[in-house]
Parts: sequence; structure tokens; C-alpha cells
Amino acid sequence: MNTICISVPVLITTYFCGIGIALLAKIKQAIDTIELAISTLNKLSLDWKPNDPMSVQNNARLFNVLTSLTIEANQLINLVQAEGASWAVVSIFIIAVGISFT
Repeated sequence: MNTICISVPVLITTYFCGIGIALLAKIKQAIDTIELAISTLNKLSLDWKPNDPMSVQNNARLFNVLTSLTIEANQLINLVQAEGASWAVVSIFIIAVGISFT
């Protein structure tokens, strides 16, 4: 019984610490990509000229930055959803154990 009482909270804590570290890394990547998008927009707004032949390449570069930002946001949302679902499972398990022992 002591093994279950000690190992289950340790495993749950380790799992959620891992998700927290992964979220921290993804948030850092998203912040870096947002800063890149802002700097790209600032540079493009300063360099803008009508009928510029480079506008297609500039638009493609901005599109690539925004696409990577969208991918990172999707990965971040997936991690947060996994964390929320995991907390729901843990909560249901705790309630079920509590009800079964009373």
C-alpha cells in the first residue's frame, strides 16, 4: 500500500512537471516567433514602396513567419488540451478513490 501511496503522486507530479517544461519551451518559441513577426512587419513597413518588384518575396517571407507562428500556436494549444484532459482524469480518479474508501 505504501508503494501505491508514494509512487502514484510521484508519477503524477513527474508527468505534470514534464508537461510544464514542454509548455515553457513552446511558449519561449512562440514569443521568439512573435518578435520575429513584429520585426519583419516593421522592416517591411519601413521599406515599402509602391510597385516594388521585391513585394512578392517580402510577402512570402512574412507568410512563412506567420505560418510557423500558426504551427507553434497549434502545438501549444494541443499541449494545453493534453494538460487539461490529464487534470480531469486525475480529478476523476481522486474522486473515485475517495468515494470507494468512504
